[in-house]
Amino acid sequence: MQQPDESESDRLPDFVCIGGMRCGSTTLWMLLKSHPSVFMPDEKELHFFDRVERITPSDSAEYAANFRDASRDALLGEFTPSYLTRAGVAGRIADTLPNARLLVILRNPLDRAWSHYWFRVRRGTERLSFRRAVALEDRRRVPEPWRHAYIGWSRYAEHLRTYHDLFGPDRVHTLFWEDLAADPSPTMAAVARFLDIDPSVFAEGCDVPGSNSMTVPRSRLLYWATKNLESSLRGRGGPARLLHRALFRATAANQRRVRLPVPDWARARHAEWFGRSDAELARMLGRALPWAGAQ
Repeated sequence: MQQPDESESDRLPDFVCIGGMRCGSTTLWMLLKSHPSVFMPDEKELHFFDRVERITPSDSAEYAANFRDASRDALLGEFTPSYLTRAGVAGRIADTLPNARLLVILRNPLDRAWSHYWFRVRRGTERLSFRRAVALEDRRRVPEPWRHAYIGWSRYAEHLRTYHDLFGPDRVHTLFWEDLAADPSPTMAAVARFLDIDPSVFAEGCDVPGSNSMTVPRSRLLYWATKNLESSLRGRGGPARLLHRALFRATAANQRRVRLPVPDWARARHAEWFGRSDAELARMLGRALPWAGAQ
């Protein structure tokens, strides 16, 4: 591999995976990172465009520093799956990376919402039941419009439309987790062709690596107590450091890896929550959705 060229040390990404969250982006990141023509930072999610509202030259230089170890001929990319749904991000990407190609990976919207809910439970930021959380979602979006947007973030069409309008549909490649899991080689070959890299790397036998499976608390009350205390003591020294370690171990021990099925009552509301968005998404992409008819 060629060494980085100092004169090109301010290069910015050629492609960005903008989402979606809890849709298999970690698996896609690992597969693309294994391609010899692709360079991505070891830190998967940079969150540059959703934490900086007005991008200055110094911000751009800081962003470019993440890619300085790339060879001269490498294709540069980054993954931050919240970009798809965070307000204002599409415009900032278009202003900073006007020639970038965009990747989007989606999955059954109800499965995504369910996984997002348990992710928030595990982070200690969700204490309501799923039924109660989705009932109150619109009210809870103020002042944080993103943290509990389980249903809203799964209405993909409205978010994807923004990127299609800014970049054009030919510069946005959408794939589905269901296709990647069932038939990874042709799915990844299509991604490679979109990025103009060698698709033969993803020949027959392309394995889908494991990624973020569902981890849930055994006891939610105990989990919240230890998680909140552990977080409050993080970074402190002396006896607090020892207590932090003990709480961290207790929090980890109170978790189990499991596949919890989406409740039947929620499955029955799929069309109500996502029917219009699913229909528009299918029209935008010109194909049937992999979960159509499976509800």
